[in-house]
Amino acid sequence: MLVNELDLALTGQQKSSCWLEVGCQLLVEKDQSIIPSKECLIQCRPLQHDAWDSTTASDIAGFQNDTVGDLEFMVSLQDEGYDSSSTASNKPKYYVQIYPKQQQSSFIMAFPLMIGPISIAEPTTVQLRSQQPVLNDQWEQHAMSNAIYHGYRLQDSSFLIIQEDWSLGTPGKMWDSALVLSQMITDRIKHNPDYFEKRCLVDLSAGTGCLGLLIAALYKNIYKDHQDTMPHITLTDLPDALNLIYQNRSYNHLEGHTKVKPLEWGNYQDVQNLLLEGPLHTVIASDVLYRPSTFYSLVQTLIWLCDESENQVEIYVGYKRRGLLLCDEQKFFDLCAQSFEIITVSAMPAVNGAVGQTKISSPALLEGWILNEGGLNAICRDTGVSIYQLIRKRNLLSM
Repeated sequence: MLVNELDLALTGQQKSSCWLEVGCQLLVEKDQSIIPSKECLIQCRPLQHDAWDSTTASDIAGFQNDTVGDLEFMVSLQDEGYDSSSTASNKPKYYVQIYPKQQQSSFIMAFPLMIGPISIAEPTTVQLRSQQPVLNDQWEQHAMSNAIYHGYRLQDSSFLIIQEDWSLGTPGKMWDSALVLSQMITDRIKHNPDYFEKRCLVDLSAGTGCLGLLIAALYKNIYKDHQDTMPHITLTDLPDALNLIYQNRSYNHLEGHTKVKPLEWGNYQDVQNLLLEGPLHTVIASDVLYRPSTFYSLVQTLIWLCDESENQVEIYVGYKRRGLLLCDEQKFFDLCAQSFEIITVSAMPAVNGAVGQTKISSPALLEGWILNEGGLNAICRDTGVSIYQLIRKRNLLSM
């Protein structure tokens, strides 16, 4: 089923106009990376509901004028490359990526998913049943993992995998702002790979850890032979939310490339502990504006992070307008404006004209690294996400 970021099914025109064909790709974990499998082949087709009838309920694998779709896939071994001698403990872990293949309408921006890990058993002799064609025997059902991940294709065709945990509430979900900020950060790294070299970067209230782990994964590949030049990346959140970050960090083998620390907004000691890693250069925060009662603590935390650092700290905040009243939204920007210059990095309109209007256009397309459509401004427009840069105001020296 196609759902939005709130796990709600599409309705109305979006539902009736939903036409999305999907494809499948088989990935394998090798040498601490998730890469396309070369030893196995995966085929995907519309789901067949009846083994006696080769007709299908849909013309495509995916979604046809509905938000409920289907597909089935079959994995087969190639002639070369598969090691059947592997024991259960060291068998490769495989993942099935389900990705948008083509669509007739542009208002649905579907994000690929990954299912796994799955294991592939050694080929066995198939006992044919007389009532069932050979093809359907090949496509028979097998048990598999029901864990679902988001997959980000990295620069070297490997993948970053991120799992959500909706039982955690807000911190356990993947929000649109994280995806758009990912687009912006990868764009910057692509055009200037040394931009974050040796610098300290904080993913504030990281949630799933998507942003910080993505940056770490990109630089792990860029500086694979010069790990001493890696940026110092720290992911923070409330103590109860850190396990999901640890889990996603482990999936991607980034333990040696990131740190994870608790940080509660408004807690000065937490800020001090964070700054033991060194003076900050960049703070990124996605979808942190959802509870007006926390705005003062959030702004105070950003002030401390700037004032306790020796550098001019870059702060980027991703925000999507949802349930906040306009007066509450404006409350945050009014608080920020007392201590920060606010620059609108994306092409969303300001609230009542009070937020800074400087527009920074995105460079060239990102060739499919993250969202793969039309550059930063187009994605901000399509998702409704705004990105704001906060620059700490400095008092003029008295003459």
